[in-house]
Amino acid sequence: MTTTGPHRTTRRYLRPPWMARHVGNHLAPLFRPGMIWHLSVAGRRSGRVHEVPVVLLEAGGERYLVAARGHTDWALNLAAARQAQLRHGHTAEEITVAEVPTEDRPPLIEAYVERYRRMPTVARTFQALPDPADHPVFRIVGTRALGEPGSLDQAESGSRRWLALACIALAQLMVALDATVMNIALPSAQHALHATVAERQWVVTAYTLAFGGLLLPGGRLADTLGRRRTFLIGLVGFAAASAAGGAAPSLIALLAARAAQGAFAALLAPPRFPCSPSPSPSHGSERKHSPCSAPSPEPAAPSACCWAARSPSTAAGGGACTSTS
Repeated sequence: MTTTGPHRTTRRYLRPPWMARHVGNHLAPLFRPGMIWHLSVAGRRSGRVHEVPVVLLEAGGERYLVAARGHTDWALNLAAARQAQLRHGHTAEEITVAEVPTEDRPPLIEAYVERYRRMPTVARTFQALPDPADHPVFRIVGTRALGEPGSLDQAESGSRRWLALACIALAQLMVALDATVMNIALPSAQHALHATVAERQWVVTAYTLAFGGLLLPGGRLADTLGRRRTFLIGLVGFAAASAAGGAAPSLIALLAARAAQGAFAALLAPPRFPCSPSPSPSHGSERKHSPCSAPSPEPAAPSACCWAARSPSTAAGGGACTSTS
């Protein structure tokens, strides 16, 4: 419970844990792509656009947004702005909402709980906040289709592109550095794990073998599942494998973690340059983003072709990205 505003009015909400805010919100669209929408709404104080993942409730031919955790910031911002943008995949729409009165909320909340009872926190949040007055519900009363998904604010969109570019550059550094950085820690790791010289070499070889062997399948997977989704899966898996390798109690566990690092690096590497944002604010087609796009009218080759040329064994030769007809 918190107090806000000049008159210190009380609002009740359940603050999500840090992991849910910074990790779960980004991973939810990967595991429930057909269910998760992205709501972009201007802040009631700053005016800055904030984006949060939400789910829609369809009942009686109408669509609703239910604040399951109570009077959260996005619910207060939406109540003040009365308009926002909804994005789902490649479609986006501008919406106008009206808040549902408290006495009309119980059947909508029951339908929401029934519809999304499989989600891990839905039942617990409504048990912790049983009063319908603590859950703002918004009915979508007007929609306008937008040409392309985008932010409400061009400056916000530009800052997100630069943030994406920084993440992609950091991912490239991780993949390239991890192939050789283990050499620094090998002597101490060999002593701690009681490994022989021959066994020590497999710590580096396990990574490079998994990375090189799965690079082309990783590019194909990026073309199948989507580059952004594959990039995020590779990033999370690479970080988890790195943590497992740092805590490995035996040589076998370390080798397994290094092989997992190479496998997730193979998922992380192919889509990262095609995912790079264009510096121009107007980017219509995906071919503008991808360095694999050929100037010819034929379709561009899969992203894996670029990474076959950019593998560690051919990087020094500066292989070109080519396609054959």
